[in-house]
Amino acid sequence: MSFSSISGIFANFKGGSGKDLNGLTDWYPVKVLIAGAGSIGSVLGVLLASEHDVTLMRRRDEGIVTLTVTGVVEESARLPVVSRGEGSYDLVIITCQGQQTSSVLENLVVEKSTVLLSLQNGVDNLPMIRESFPENKVCGGLIWWSATLVRSDLVYYHREAPTVVGECSLDLCKILSRFNCEITGDLEAELYRKLVLNVVSPALALRKLPYPQGLREEVTRRLTRVMFEEACLIVSSWGIDLRVNRLWKFYQLLKDGKVPKGSPTKYVHKVSTQIGLEKHGGRGSNVDVLLGKLIEMDTKEVGKTIRAVRDLALSLPTNYTPVPTTVLSDILSTVPEGQDVGHLLDPVQ
Repeated sequence: MSFSSISGIFANFKGGSGKDLNGLTDWYPVKVLIAGAGSIGSVLGVLLASEHDVTLMRRRDEGIVTLTVTGVVEESARLPVVSRGEGSYDLVIITCQGQQTSSVLENLVVEKSTVLLSLQNGVDNLPMIRESFPENKVCGGLIWWSATLVRSDLVYYHREAPTVVGECSLDLCKILSRFNCEITGDLEAELYRKLVLNVVSPALALRKLPYPQGLREEVTRRLTRVMFEEACLIVSSWGIDLRVNRLWKFYQLLKDGKVPKGSPTKYVHKVSTQIGLEKHGGRGSNVDVLLGKLIEMDTKEVGKTIRAVRDLALSLPTNYTPVPTTVLSDILSTVPEGQDVGHLLDPVQ
């Protein structure tokens, strides 16, 4: 598949036969369903509930929950929870992990006028949503902030960072105004950049270490750096411009080892992939989805470490213990280190 083919896929999500998003704020406030309301969806739900009519969709919960967000803000909301998304909603925000998208979509029954917005990691979610809801307006975006679901009624909001949405999304930024919303004219590039950055998760997941503190462990940081370099080589070969500050700063961190301590909190930050391994071990886990996409794109076979880490992750049981650092060192001993990719990342070049 060429880069033009990738662009063609994303171009299909600029329109639809549902209501025009330019008129969405005429309904303001809106009726919102958060589909797949884990850590990210829970933060969205509580903060949006201050102005909108919000319902959470979770696999195992139904009824009413008093949900509290702590960390960046201290806020609570009493929200209805459903296991199946049926009814009249103006906006459905899908926030589940990529390996859960198909099951979430199977449990959504919405009107043709409903707008669907994906705020998920990964580049394959939008085609799946569009295929399931061909007559609805489907939009895409991603979040750069993070959260940890401590328990079903408590979520820790770690840090503020942008929420990015694609074209035809000006009114969505009004709805998402509490989340530092930005509009991008190149959504596919943003999603692929996030895919590159997300390779930090598998190494930390194998060791069951939090981000960013886990990167102080030298072998874990080295493994993450090699995977990051391979991901940069793979994605840039498809014509994706990676010269953005966020990737550049992360690469400098991996090279110099000056890892920030992170904000002090009693709630340990779990990388999403670690949770994916624990609850969905083996094939179909978040690791499989995340690294599998890079392997699929790796026509030049430069992702040897990425393949080795994916294979190791798939061999682990659901309730695995942290993988010893000696195993990570063995992986590193089989691949070249120091493939500097600074020229692909430096924003001033």
